[in-house]
Amino acid sequence: MHTKNSQRGMSMISMLLVAVIAIAVVLLVIRLFPVYYDSYVVSSIFSDVRSEARGKTADEIRDTIERRFEVNEVNMVSIRDVKISPARNGGSDVSLHYEQRVPFVGNLGLVATFDKHVLVPGH
Repeated sequence: MHTKNSQRGMSMISMLLVAVIAIAVVLLVIRLFPVYYDSYVVSSIFSDVRSEARGKTADEIRDTIERRFEVNEVNMVSIRDVKISPARNGGSDVSLHYEQRVPFVGNLGLVATFDKHVLVPGH
């Protein structure tokens, strides 16, 4: 005779539920890691451009970013997606807004939206 106090552990259904949740989380991490790694690379490029492109023209800034995209193998965005406009202080306002879509399971997908922005000082 088993009482409720002597019955311990997880049932088969709860173990299956935990396994499904764990697999979903692992799949989510596997699918999103490259997206967020690429975002980190773009952020580091923009941070470097802030200090290296001080006083440069928009075309020189664009060339600097394009070379860094090539060196770091950034393929999810193009240099055409980068917007460079004059800033109030005489510098340049460099921005990039993009989104990445990755498949998740079946016809379900994940969308990640990123907005990078840096102010390059003038002379």
